Amino acid sequence: MKTMAFRFRRADRLFIVAYGTTDPTDEDFSKFLEAVNRNRFGILGTRILLLVATEGGKPSEEQRKRFDAVIGVSHLVAVLSVSQRYRALVNMERWFRKPIKAFRMSEVDAALDFLKIPTQQYDQIKTELQEAFQELG
Repeated sequence: MKTMAFRFRRADRLFIVAYGTTDPTDEDFSKFLEAVNRNRFGILGTRILLLVATEGGKPSEEQRKRFDAVIGVSHLVAVLSVSQRYRALVNMERWFRKPIKAFRMSEVDAALDFLKIPTQQYDQIKTELQEAFQELG
């Protein structure tokens, strides 16, 4: 069973990542990193945007370090989570000047606004996020 699913929108420099209820396996996370590596070359030197939605799963510290090593450029992250505790932990990272902010799962529009995505693209991105969750089963 897949533990994560993702999409990439080159025009927005946006990665859409969905985690299920369990943490991603190293195999699934490695596939994501391969996709990041494949797609980042056309956008080097620009800020990468991540819309991450989780039903409880999250990458390990080692997986986050691997992501940072692969991406090699700055990134802005909006996290949608069902867990109030996880949202609080994510928002604490902002104290360390990390460009990340957590939102409730129902606050997709606010998360996309944080990422400075044009509003006319919201519906398509929401559809892609739903498709990613459907892929998880």
